[in-house]
Amino acid sequence: MNREEIERAFVLIAELADRRGVFVDLAVYGGSAIALRWEFRRSTRDVDVIISGDKSFMQSAVDVVAEEMGLPKDWMNDAVKGFSSSQANHELYKEYLGEHGGLRVFVPTAEYLLAMKCMAMRVDAPDGHGDVDDIKALVSATGLKSKKEVCDIVEKYYPRDKIPPKVYFGIEQIMTEVTLENRRKRIRKSPPQITR
Repeated sequence: MNREEIERAFVLIAELADRRGVFVDLAVYGGSAIALRWEFRRSTRDVDVIISGDKSFMQSAVDVVAEEMGLPKDWMNDAVKGFSSSQANHELYKEYLGEHGGLRVFVPTAEYLLAMKCMAMRVDAPDGHGDVDDIKALVSATGLKSKKEVCDIVEKYYPRDKIPPKVYFGIEQIMTEVTLENRRKRIRKSPPQITR
């Protein structure tokens, strides 16, 4: 799904919520949050959410949207709950409100999403996007420069004893690659030096 399709799905859910007279909040994560908020990912296989509000309404709304837009039944899921933090940090993305009900959509801050992506650290995700590319892009978006800075962000959201060693090793490898890529970019940009 691309940004326009995700937005269309949210509009449809909001219309259903307004007709039913319910208000629902969605916190959107993963590739869908990136597709909505940043330009470095254009699409995602599904929409990862945590729902606050009438969950039975949401299940029926998700089914209606799947039917109407020709999406798979599992186009929206809450599997991301396993990676959420009690220190979660979100920003309001958009409100889709009617007279009697509606939908509010929240996305994680770049720092929080970076921490979540580091905790997941999947090399090959089902939609073809690994977390590594997203982590590199989020490192750039947050302006972080070192392994320590990235580790500090992860530890801000997750207790140290809950962070697997693979996360620290992955961050070290990713930041080494980011440093090398940045060095290559600087070399390409700088004009050649002519010596006599």
